[in-house]
Amino acid sequence: MATVVVLASESDGVLTSYFCSGNAEKLDSIFNLCLGYSKELEIKKYKRSLQRFMNDIKIVEQMGLLERLMKNK
Repeated sequence: MATVVVLASESDGVLTSYFCSGNAEKLDSIFNLCLGYSKELEIKKYKRSLQRFMNDIKIVEQMGLLERLMKNK
């Protein structure tokens, strides 16, 4: 089995969406972080999505990649 990743860009090479097949939690966390934070996550009904985003930050940080990703912003 292999993980399949499809990246999409709708504006000048900036990642706008992605698809990962299989079980790729760490890869998913990296891509979620690259997509960025949306102000909509602050709305109460999206509390679960905000918590997932915060968990993605922790996962990427544990991998030692958070600082590298933040330097590229």
